[in-house]
Amino acid sequence: MKSTIRIFRLIPLAIIFMAMLSACKKETTTCCQTTDIDYVWELKYLSLDRFIGAGIRDMSRHEFTYNEFGKVKYYHVRTDFINPATPFDRTDTFFYDSQQRVSYILGDHSSYPAERYKKEFSYDGSGRRTLSKKYLLNTTLNSYYLVDSTVYQYQDTVISKIAHYANKAPDTAVFVYNSQQNLVSVRMNGLESVYQELSDYDNRPNALRQTHMESLEIEPSYTWLDDIRILMAAPKLPKNNFQTRRLPLLDITHYYTSAYGDLYNLLNSTYIELPVAIRYSQIYQYNARN
Repeated sequence: MKSTIRIFRLIPLAIIFMAMLSACKKETTTCCQTTDIDYVWELKYLSLDRFIGAGIRDMSRHEFTYNEFGKVKYYHVRTDFINPATPFDRTDTFFYDSQQRVSYILGDHSSYPAERYKKEFSYDGSGRRTLSKKYLLNTTLNSYYLVDSTVYQYQDTVISKIAHYANKAPDTAVFVYNSQQNLVSVRMNGLESVYQELSDYDNRPNALRQTHMESLEIEPSYTWLDDIRILMAAPKLPKNNFQTRRLPLLDITHYYTSAYGDLYNLLNSTYIELPVAIRYSQIYQYNARN
């Protein structure tokens, strides 16, 4: 009988011990869970460098400044490789609605006043962009006039942007994503009209996603390298970083060499264009997110 009593006395102790052990396990799991890297850092600077050789190189620096909600407030780009006397200097200011979606962007080109623009966005009930309108500033009248409107269409993993212009036929850009939310092919307007394929993605957060924006869709700048131009125009930034970019119709393939920081953030990415051996590189600098 005494033995039975001892057993019953030990049962509550065992239960308490198991509960404590379980609590310890839960605490350890919570402590050691992988943090969402996208929210550890915020991208501060992007430096683009095109080294041609014999001391000839094109360089530009792109800076991101954030508001109190951790969203991009200002995008600033400066380069002086074209004419040091009149360096290219541009600032885009982002404005948000009550749901912290980009309502419109104002682009102020201090070097080229005629290129000042305004870009407005509309959304559906799911928060997806459905329409963007671009306006240029008439510096004489000091008022904006509409130059194009772009309609967004969504079908499975494909997002199309159909641009309607004031003085030419519509043009369509098509972005195809895979199940991992990475961009695998793109056909853009203008300079990127050639079909391109993106592949061999790493497992690290896409550097531009560390602006904490689903997309940027800033108006193109000639200071961007081709691969950055694709990402800046994408209606949805890929989750990771591609390591191969192929232009099948031109039989051109670029292979990237990348370096990463301690917390897996992309520090730099470089590729060399053959046979002319022009080296293109992007260098990323971050701030710790508050």
